[in-house]
Amino acid sequence: MIKIYLPVKPKAVQSTRFSKHHCYASKDVVAWKKEILFHLKSNVDWLDKPVYPTGPIGLVIEYCFALPKKPSKDQKNLIAENLPVFKDSRPDNDNLTKGLKDCMSGIIYGDDCQVVFTVLTKVYTEKDGINIRVISDVRQLNALHESFYGGWDEH
Repeated sequence: MIKIYLPVKPKAVQSTRFSKHHCYASKDVVAWKKEILFHLKSNVDWLDKPVYPTGPIGLVIEYCFALPKKPSKDQKNLIAENLPVFKDSRPDNDNLTKGLKDCMSGIIYGDDCQVVFTVLTKVYTEKDGINIRVISDVRQLNALHESFYGGWDEH
């Protein structure tokens, strides 16, 4: 298992945009992806090939957003109890994950089609960042799968 911390504010990335004559990504998305790539590469010892070029991969991703300046009463209570304060507002998990998985492709894994299991959370913390756990061990992936889906009668 690889643990990675990216000291970058999570960003929702929309699909590539198309104009009449070409496709493009906004400048802020390009800059964000460059920053993500920089931090990903600094977490990996070798850069000439992906860490996991083949095989199934599981991702556990925690998107951390800085606490609001004025937390609600419920948020304050959770903080006092040392419990996670989940962010149940925009951006949505799907758009947060698109750009991140694209950046990880070719560095952490060969292609994002290798990702067979993903757990995503959005939480408020002291500062912005992204925590990632990359799981390649099939036994660990099976245990995760069983913990979420074990006991279902239908597949």
